[in-house]
Amino acid sequence: MLIKKKLESAFKTGFFHLFGTLLLVQVLAFGLKISLGHWLNTEDFARASLLIETNNLLATLMALGLPTAMIRYGLSENRLDDYLSGTLRLFSLLALVVSIGFLGINALVPLFTDPLTQTWVVYSLWAAPGLALFSYLINWLSAKKQAKERALVVLGQRALYALCLGIGAFLGALKGAVLGLLCQGLILPFLLLGRYRKAALGPHVPIKKRALLRFSGIDSLSHLAGFIAPFWILWASERGLAHLEEVSWLAMAFSFSVVAKFFFASLYNVAFPYLMEKREKRAFSRFLWLLIGLGLVMGLLVMGFGFTLLPWLIGWLLPAKFLASVPLLGWLLLAECLIGLSLIYEMALESLAAVRIKAGALLSGLLVMSLVLYPAMENAGALGLAQAFLIFAVVRLTLAGLGTHGLLALKQEDNLR
Repeated sequence: MLIKKKLESAFKTGFFHLFGTLLLVQVLAFGLKISLGHWLNTEDFARASLLIETNNLLATLMALGLPTAMIRYGLSENRLDDYLSGTLRLFSLLALVVSIGFLGINALVPLFTDPLTQTWVVYSLWAAPGLALFSYLINWLSAKKQAKERALVVLGQRALYALCLGIGAFLGALKGAVLGLLCQGLILPFLLLGRYRKAALGPHVPIKKRALLRFSGIDSLSHLAGFIAPFWILWASERGLAHLEEVSWLAMAFSFSVVAKFFFASLYNVAFPYLMEKREKRAFSRFLWLLIGLGLVMGLLVMGFGFTLLPWLIGWLLPAKFLASVPLLGWLLLAECLIGLSLIYEMALESLAAVRIKAGALLSGLLVMSLVLYPAMENAGALGLAQAFLIFAVVRLTLAGLGTHGLLALKQEDNLR
């Protein structure tokens, strides 16, 4: 009876809708990568992957910690819609600053050594604002506990992404894929703002901008560290490995390792608003341990799938030119599972307003990774880079976990915040 009630509660919250959607999204992501693997040669696949990661990083720079701060202050004041519209005004300024800064820096110091990748990199910038806007809106939907609506938006965004890039690559190889990336980035904002224009484009209402920026400023360091790590791995591989073909193996392995990321994202996005509501230490700790238990189960399932079926699927679905990705996959899958567990602790730290501890954990992981990255690449090539990413995940999880449990031990029973 208790299990039945728990399942009914999970269904009402939209957990199964979101989880099912993320599984469909994973199928779309796999389908797109497999298609790109067939339609592009290894060098062009590496170039496309570098441009996509650049797009993701720029979108992160345009969001930083603002979506998390929006949730925190919007929930505490019960004014989520006001904070959405106010935060999006800040986003427009941030996007402008990031765009100008990127164009200026890239003109002075080219981001990539490969001439063709460098030629197309500007298209990653024009596609970034739409992806950043998407992150603001899905965080807003999560805070409003509209998991079913969020699932619909996530599925729509990924379907548009796969459709545009897939058709582009099929018709025009690398050039078509890049134009597809640009098209979906331009179409997405119009679709999102058309659907949520009342909340997103609402009248100006005063919000705590200084507190919002102060909170997001610290949290932004952790967001940057989290997204810079995989970008840095691919960027270093483009500059340090002998051939773009080796970069394509690493990029393909990263593509399949996101199976872990999507599993943990479903747990994170549904659970965060509920964890934010826990004011008593005992209730907070109990819910946190429940999430950790679910995370461990998910991690075991992902690793089991990754070491049994996934290598076979790669060999069956992909051309022989990508078989060298298989040895890299296990290291990256393990790293993503550890990062998924770390996300649970980081969610707890955000709920406790301990964003400095969260930022410290991620920045420490990035620092240690930077120290071992280039020696590892010199000694073991692409495999060394995958192992360096695993070290980042281990340090991140260890420090986030120690920080969370240490902070909880110091808190009063009835006064977590």
